[in-house]
Amino acid sequence: MSPLAALIADTAAPLVLAAAVLCEWWAVWFALGRNFSTTLKMTLVANGASLALGLLVRASGALGDAAAPGPAPAHSWLAAWLLLLAANLAVECGVLSLLMRRRRPSWRWNRYDLAVYAAANACSISLAAVHRWLA
Repeated sequence: MSPLAALIADTAAPLVLAAAVLCEWWAVWFALGRNFSTTLKMTLVANGASLALGLLVRASGALGDAAAPGPAPAHSWLAAWLLLLAANLAVECGVLSLLMRRRRPSWRWNRYDLAVYAAANACSISLAAVHRWLA
């Protein structure tokens, strides 16, 4: 399995998924609003969209069936981590933007809020990498 396919699979692990939702919920609550139920719904929709897209890409076979013999080099894992971070941020920030603009039409991402959400997303993907390493 390629490093990207492995990271995508590990983001769906129950423990990783629960920790990711908690970490990203806090970032959404901090950056976008202070309402528990609204931010939870927004986080679940955004994470569900990025997870579904990742699992669909993995299931499509676009990432290949098997990796080269032997362990993947470190730069392959780093590239997979960065690619998954970029893809998840694009999908989740797009979904959150749509949801926020429905509530407040003039809403825009602040740089600081985007940085906080990117850091939370990076932590979530790092949790998936640690899960892979510990398994």
